[in-house]
Amino acid sequence: MAALVGKWKFESADNLDGFMEKLGIPENMREMARSGKPEVELSQDGDQWSIKTCMGDKVKDVKFKLGVEFDNTTLTGDTVKSLINLNGDAMVEKYNWKGFDIQIERQVIGGKLVSTFTTGDVTAKIYFTKA
Repeated sequence: MAALVGKWKFESADNLDGFMEKLGIPENMREMARSGKPEVELSQDGDQWSIKTCMGDKVKDVKFKLGVEFDNTTLTGDTVKSLINLNGDAMVEKYNWKGFDIQIERQVIGGKLVSTFTTGDVTAKIYFTKA
């Protein structure tokens, strides 16, 4: 999982708006996500992981242990129970938000961090390059 560790800057996104629309995210929040250029930093200290996301002046730092459920806050400010595990060379996060089963798979492909968001039959991808 060493490939995931590091600072990553936003490059592009595919179908992010469609994914958020499926979840019923309000238009103003979808617009903020469309115009944002997030930076992500993944780090590991022993069995403790951290995913720090910065978008403008907003910073979200999630600390967790693989295989241990934890409280997480969504883009909308709701608290959910997340569970993150490894599946091969991918870090896979799962949670349920307002009846939607959501999966986020983070994996380095071709030197880029690819975050794949899935709920039902809708998928979005966000691509990051090493900062």
